[in-house]
Amino acid sequence: MEQKDSKTIHYKAHLIAGSLSSFMFIEGIEHAKDLENLALGGHVDALPKSANKLILYLENVLNFISKNYEIS
Repeated sequence: MEQKDSKTIHYKAHLIAGSLSSFMFIEGIEHAKDLENLALGGHVDALPKSANKLILYLENVLNFISKNYEIS
């Protein structure tokens, strides 16, 4: 993000969207796709806000899983 490397951000957002689709996490897929599209379009100024939405979503999902399911 600091280097404003939209190519790498696009690639990683695409991978995250694919992973989230395996679990049918629709909201997360939407956040990842938004980030992916912004990066693809070269909208570097909008990337941090979009990335933060995705990160917050992922943190909430992980917190929910850790509180409600035993992970061994």
